[in-house]
Amino acid sequence: MANQIRFTLKALDKELASSVKANAIFRDTDCKGLTAVKYAKTGDLSFVYSGRIKGGKKRDITLGRYPSLSIAEARKRALEYTRMYRDGIDPVEVQAEEARKKESELALGKALQVTLRATLEQQLFFRLTVTPYRTSPNTLSY
Repeated sequence: MANQIRFTLKALDKELASSVKANAIFRDTDCKGLTAVKYAKTGDLSFVYSGRIKGGKKRDITLGRYPSLSIAEARKRALEYTRMYRDGIDPVEVQAEEARKKESELALGKALQVTLRATLEQQLFFRLTVTPYRTSPNTLSY
């Protein structure tokens, strides 16, 4: 069962300093869906957002580690995810779509770069080999 606490620097530093034998979960009383998970093995404390699109399955999204990610930033991200879920948008699918789009743009850029390079090399080769023949005097006499 998760403990409910108000996420403050003092409270999270206290939990970070404590030792636990099993993973501990703490729910923020100020922001619905925001939890902090204390991993027993490493002693790290991570912010996790848990949400569900109406009629869909529950998703847990890791926001970041404390103290690298501040409490205010974790709450801000959790509120963004809450709005997305409320609007019927799955943040995991949005991130996956953005990654696919970025990968596609990189692949297109690489393809264009290779094509342009091949074209330029072909033109350069043509100019270096054909042009001297046109300008040199005809050595054949009939």
